[in-house]
Amino acid sequence: MPLAREALEGRRRVLGDMHATTLASINLLAGIYDKRGEPQLGLPLHAECLRAARRTLGNEHPNTLGAMHNLGGAHCERGDYQSGLPLLREAAAGLRKVVGDEHPDTRHVAAAVQRYAGLAERATEESVEDKYSAMLANKALAPAQRSTVAKMMKRRAERLKQEDQEGEEPAARRRRVE
Repeated sequence: MPLAREALEGRRRVLGDMHATTLASINLLAGIYDKRGEPQLGLPLHAECLRAARRTLGNEHPNTLGAMHNLGGAHCERGDYQSGLPLLREAAAGLRKVVGDEHPDTRHVAAAVQRYAGLAERATEESVEDKYSAMLANKALAPAQRSTVAKMMKRRAERLKQEDQEGEEPAARRRRVE
């Protein structure tokens, strides 16, 4: 890690912040932080890389779209789907336009959009379920509502059990929390 940071500092000093090689180093260091589980350090670098790529390469350059994908994915990995999904969708649309539907990069980003959109939908459902579960526990619901919430919680438990049996990662472990 110190080597990647040192290389980035050297490239900034010699080549400048907007040089393609500097941008590649920024992206590399951001990815290292992501892999080490330090997204709070990687996210600002992803954002810097996207801003610089937009300025130097334009919005439709494949490298800009790749930086957009990286930033969107980093947001989604933190559970911030509201910030990440629009970036991923924009990157997928741009790649379809620039390199076509069948290009591996387009397919990769489109798959990421689908995966994170599914996780976002499930996270929203679980958030609502958790809210009602707390209300049920606190007896803050009318008797008719208690019955409805109890049925909803039973369906949730059945769904989680089925996911475990099918080998899917349970939602509680699937979401990354900072």
